[in-house]
Amino acid sequence: SGGLRGGREDKEEDIRREEGKRIVIMAGLESKAPLRPVRRIQFGILSPDEIRRMSVTEGGIMYSEVYENGRPKLGGLMDPRQGCLDRNTRCTTCAGNMTDCPGHFGHLDLAKPVFHVGFLTKTVKILRCVCFYCSK
Repeated sequence: SGGLRGGREDKEEDIRREEGKRIVIMAGLESKAPLRPVRRIQFGILSPDEIRRMSVTEGGIMYSEVYENGRPKLGGLMDPRQGCLDRNTRCTTCAGNMTDCPGHFGHLDLAKPVFHVGFLTKTVKILRCVCFYCSK
């Protein structure tokens, strides 16, 4: 049953059975979502239009200010539509608390395209797998 264990096992997820359902406990958080088989996985990069459509901040993050009058500023970097900021608040998008709300992403429109430094090494490795001349 839950909790940390010593040795190699403390890095692994702790799985227990409760009321006939499997609950996965990771970092002290429990999920009561039903387990289902994975049918497929698809990886990709979202287009700018997809990002805007999925963003919870209509019009994007428009203000660099984080707070206004002691509260998270709507349209700011800590827009409350993106999730809970502390244990005493509820998410304004899904009404979940810090345990229930997974967080929701907003977007920030930039004047020019910017490289994501986290993708550079992998991108170079992938590009080196394809012939520069024949594309094979």
